[in-house]
Amino acid sequence: IVFDPTAHSDEHSIEVQLPFLQVFGKIPPIIPIVIASHDRSICKDLANTLAPWFTPNNLFIVSADFSHYPSYEDAIRIDHQTANAFCSGEPSQFLDILQENEEEHVNGLSTSMCAWPAALSLMYLAEAETGLTYEQLHYSNSGDHKLYGDKKRVVGYHAIALRGKKPETGFYLSNRGKSEVLDLSRRTLEKYGSRPEKEDSPPHSSSEELLQSAGAFVSLKSNGKLRGCI
Repeated sequence: IVFDPTAHSDEHSIEVQLPFLQVFGKIPPIIPIVIASHDRSICKDLANTLAPWFTPNNLFIVSADFSHYPSYEDAIRIDHQTANAFCSGEPSQFLDILQENEEEHVNGLSTSMCAWPAALSLMYLAEAETGLTYEQLHYSNSGDHKLYGDKKRVVGYHAIALRGKKPETGFYLSNRGKSEVLDLSRRTLEKYGSRPEKEDSPPHSSSEELLQSAGAFVSLKSNGKLRGCI
């Protein structure tokens, strides 16, 4: 991450957001970030860097137009596919739908989402937290404008909120914890499956949430068929 004022000289995304923020009165300090890369690993690194500030005290605003220049009907279809994949909270599903949209070669479509790395960074941030839900608030595209809308060539816009919900009672793993449990389970099976003798040191975790005492129900399946449970 570098400080480069020239990065904002021709970039207007932030000033577009300011009038909406002014509705709430005095604007708090803003840290503008422009992502100039399509490298997925950089998005994940950025999310890890920003994670300490991803709290209820801070508001994260991600700005990205959706489809660029397909017809009105194609935009509605593609934009909803993209939004549904984004709201799944699964980065792989989001990336897959972007690829599928591109491979469909829709007439006029140059991108499904111009700043998808910013959206992906938010997904990486959110997947490490529990109790967050995506909510699609409103959709329209430039063809909806009564005076200037051209339905032959449009740009799509979605308003989506990422909200925290009231936590349920009981013990629940975060998405990051779930991923770590899955990885630990896989490595344990690989370790004991390759050696018939029992070993004293199975893979372990140092994560605090995984060190809590709790019940566990484990099911083993092979090609979708149940092989055992305990």
